[in-house]
Amino acid sequence: VGIYEDSKGRIWATTNGNGLLYLNEDKQEFVKYSEKIGQNILDIQEDKYGQIWVSSDDGGVNIIDPKSKDILKTFKVDDKDEHGLLSLRISELFLDSRGDIWLGDSGENDFGVFKYNESVENFKHYKKTDTDSLTLNSYEIGNFIEDDRERMWVNTDGGVNLYDHENDVFYPSKKSEN
Repeated sequence: VGIYEDSKGRIWATTNGNGLLYLNEDKQEFVKYSEKIGQNILDIQEDKYGQIWVSSDDGGVNIIDPKSKDILKTFKVDDKDEHGLLSLRISELFLDSRGDIWLGDSGENDFGVFKYNESVENFKHYKKTDTDSLTLNSYEIGNFIEDDRERMWVNTDGGVNLYDHENDVFYPSKKSEN
């Protein structure tokens, strides 16, 4: 549950059980957005085009035009598409400084991190592979953050991971011997 202000100053409220709300400035009251995007809103993020991404545990991930309030695109789980959205519970949405949208699943499952590939409108899935040292150290995603050098870090229950944009890999933190 939270409050989000987009780049145009519009106020959105995420709820657990009452869907997505937006502030009607004229009436100074919150209005419920479409039932189609779900009732349990997990996260909200504006993309580089000013569109609003909303994730819910019962409606997938939706892209909304904030001015018209139209749903532009909906991503639901499709197990048959290896580049599709595999997770039912995207709890983290993140826009990096390069304009890429990242999605994270915080659950105890095999989903982890997805990056939106805008040119083909699908997702690249970043997996944890025990035999590959350049992958995530856990599938349970806490959050994404960028530092002042525009390096993206992904926090997981297994530690911190640094993303290498040039090589498209993650450098997981090493566990302390102490």
